[in-house]
Amino acid sequence: MITNRFATTYYGGLINQSRTSNLSLFNQTNNQVLTSADYLANQDIYKQQASNRIGKQIFNIVRNDEGTVTDMVAAADSSRRFNWGLLALPLVPNHSTADNVGYDIDYLASEYVNYQNQIKRLYSEEEQAEQLQKLDQLMSKQVEKYAEKFAEITGGFLNENGVVVQAEDIKASLIDHFHQRTEQYQNFYQQNQDYAHLKGTEDEWLLDDAIYMGDYLRYAFTQEHSEMSISSEHGYHIEELVAVGTIASETWQMTYQSRLLGSYKNKSEEELGVSLGLMAMKYELISDTYQLSDPFKAKLDQAFKTYLQVENERARDYVTQQQKDPYVRNKQAYKMDWNEQLVYDIIERMVSSLQTDDVQQAIENDILIITEMYKTNRDQHSNLSRYNNNNHSSTINNYVQDWNRFIKTIIPDDQVNDYLLDVEFAKLDIKV
Repeated sequence: MITNRFATTYYGGLINQSRTSNLSLFNQTNNQVLTSADYLANQDIYKQQASNRIGKQIFNIVRNDEGTVTDMVAAADSSRRFNWGLLALPLVPNHSTADNVGYDIDYLASEYVNYQNQIKRLYSEEEQAEQLQKLDQLMSKQVEKYAEKFAEITGGFLNENGVVVQAEDIKASLIDHFHQRTEQYQNFYQQNQDYAHLKGTEDEWLLDDAIYMGDYLRYAFTQEHSEMSISSEHGYHIEELVAVGTIASETWQMTYQSRLLGSYKNKSEEELGVSLGLMAMKYELISDTYQLSDPFKAKLDQAFKTYLQVENERARDYVTQQQKDPYVRNKQAYKMDWNEQLVYDIIERMVSSLQTDDVQQAIENDILIITEMYKTNRDQHSNLSRYNNNNHSSTINNYVQDWNRFIKTIIPDDQVNDYLLDVEFAKLDIKV
């Protein structure tokens, strides 16, 4: 069991690590967060960026009745005080960013409160009602689209792997989390209205920069709220949503990369075993990192077990199909049946390495042993398609890079070196 990286919350990956995002809706990069020390150390840079933004022309986005952007019109001087364009651009998850749900919901909630504050500061009481209504409409559409797409991705993963869930419940839970997180930011602001400590200083002009104030709001908030946990009456805790989002993202990325290399059509049992073994190791770490209810954990276990089974059976079925296909001339290339059990044995072997005292060394040893196993089978069955060197372009480097990328996003900084694989090991040109 590994230490929970984000204590009892996963909003923004901010909390336990005292991290804050220096991002706008224009730049939602995966897990791009800064430590609080880095944020403070770079204040002069952020101030200069704000100064540059204030000097630029502001544009308002024009949409047609269907909501499609049709034009960007320079704002009149009277409306330059507020840049609606930042909120008009959509933030929608996809299969490769579904693991960012905690970051994104935190960002949207904090930006909503940030823009509320900007409106109340910059507009007269007569104008505020109209502007706040406009803000509500923009943010409601944004959150609705985000939650709907996230529910489609994660609900799709669960349903496709034998676990029946209602996407509407996932969507409603996520919207609920947004509203609860918004309320937390609103309460924080009411008690800390000068959270950036700018009023009455020479830097008071920074109050006019929505991006700077939004970033500092998230930074200041996490300094006072190091632990926080939110559930939803619709059934899904935020950690459960982040967990299934991460699993859906990782499995999709593995499948996508596999397709680039010919999918399971040219994989040996050893290569598929290593690929699925690393995915199973990721699943173990995800399950241990996030606080999941027993019923939800059982659903995830069932879905992931089915996922592994389906991937293994696809490879088996392909070999069987080639064996029976009358149009396949080289029958020798597929004469040996697929060994499903070998794939499962490799997966189990790799997952067990997480229980050793030296995880890094155990993983590296496993990969080397499996590689030697592949070489032996290749020498004995070189006429088989899946042991033809020309078909195997995945190298140790591919696996190591992907594993290290994942580890850096989920393991606490003080434990990450226990799991990272040696880059020198990655330079070995051993084709699996």
